[in-house]
Amino acid sequence: MEHKLASAEKKVLVDLVKLVQRRRLEGENGGWKEFLSSSGFGLSVGDPSQRSDDVLVAFLSTFKKKEDLQLFTLMLIVI
Repeated sequence: MEHKLASAEKKVLVDLVKLVQRRRLEGENGGWKEFLSSSGFGLSVGDPSQRSDDVLVAFLSTFKKKEDLQLFTLMLIVI
């Protein structure tokens, strides 16, 4: 999954992070804001579109639940 995410366009990554936020999903490091805080990226820029692809991929890669990964796969196909 990480390879698919790393090769995705920025808009797709941003859309995935926003979907995760709307659904209040949490990866191994919590939700988006918890991830930013705990990973040392800071909360000053919460908008995913203002973050680098690497940060977006790092966040999305913290999701390990089968249902989350299925959602990501579906979104990568649809978008």
